[in-house]
Amino acid sequence: MIRPSPRYSSSHLGRLQSAVFPMLAILGLCGIFSSESVLASGNRSQPVSVADDPVASAVWEVRDVKGKDETRYSVTIYQVPAPGGVRWIWRAFDEETESYPGGFPIGSLRIQRKGKPRPELFDPLAPGVMQALVAIHAAVEAEEGEGWADGHAIGIRRTIPVVRSDISVETGFSLKGQLKPKEVEIRGGKKPLKLTSFEEELLYDDKGALIEAHWVAGYTRGGEISPGRELHLKRSSVEILEQEKGDEIESCFEFLQPVVRVLRKGMSLPAVELAEEMFKKERKTHEKGALGAVVKEIAGLLKEARELAAQPLDPDERAKKMLGKPAPDFTLEDLDGDPVKLSDYVGKVVMLAFWGYS
Repeated sequence: MIRPSPRYSSSHLGRLQSAVFPMLAILGLCGIFSSESVLASGNRSQPVSVADDPVASAVWEVRDVKGKDETRYSVTIYQVPAPGGVRWIWRAFDEETESYPGGFPIGSLRIQRKGKPRPELFDPLAPGVMQALVAIHAAVEAEEGEGWADGHAIGIRRTIPVVRSDISVETGFSLKGQLKPKEVEIRGGKKPLKLTSFEEELLYDDKGALIEAHWVAGYTRGGEISPGRELHLKRSSVEILEQEKGDEIESCFEFLQPVVRVLRKGMSLPAVELAEEMFKKERKTHEKGALGAVVKEIAGLLKEARELAAQPLDPDERAKKMLGKPAPDFTLEDLDGDPVKLSDYVGKVVMLAFWGYS
């Protein structure tokens, strides 16, 4: 835990609060607790009496960079109560491409009082938004000195050894972290993937709430420079909501959750038809509520899902329609990081093997 310094004697008390209540600090709400609501015991704070976690919303602006590719989008987080903690119901939208960075128009993450955040509703083929939310959660508990950073910020499912220092800023305070060893091997093989640089910058307001977070990582593959990763987050707004609105959001989410799950590719026609039937029963109840825009969007997505699911399930029937047509070209990396292009195998027999993803 960071010890209060003279220049931040009052603001670091808010910092202590945010360590006890990370889910509030992420949304920027730890300021609703007065300084009397915590007692400092040594270098740690202990809660005395705290109200239930508030129903709230926050909007974060996201810039995700992968090599030369850059994505910008806004993600709105609605915090509602859930057993053992809270649920973050999130909605992410890229206005430039009019697409959903998270695959689905809506998703959720469970924040438990104990243990790590648990992804609930999300598209495994588009994990970027979920990774950003997990990174935000981990950043709230960052401490000065040697420690660990969550690798989700740069697309790695592991912790990264770092050393952080307290940086002086005009208001609030900031932590800056760097990779502790010179490099960390992420994946072995003939051309091992290594993390060669990692910089982290976390900015908090004078009440200890996280308001900005930046991560930049550099890699090498087999000793050669590989495309890097960056994630930049900035909180643009935060709001405490009435309990009635929170109940409305939670009710709509429970209604939409089973429907959204059938939007995954490869769902059967009976599954889509069942989702459509469920959707029609309560659509009018929710389309004028807080998540009304999502309800309307899902109506269109269900139509697309039905058209896709209506295609023949028999692989032989599908194959007949594709016979004689050129296969769409694609390029992927093999386990050693070398590019493999389908068109390089023209005139040869190619077998494609697909297996489960996590």
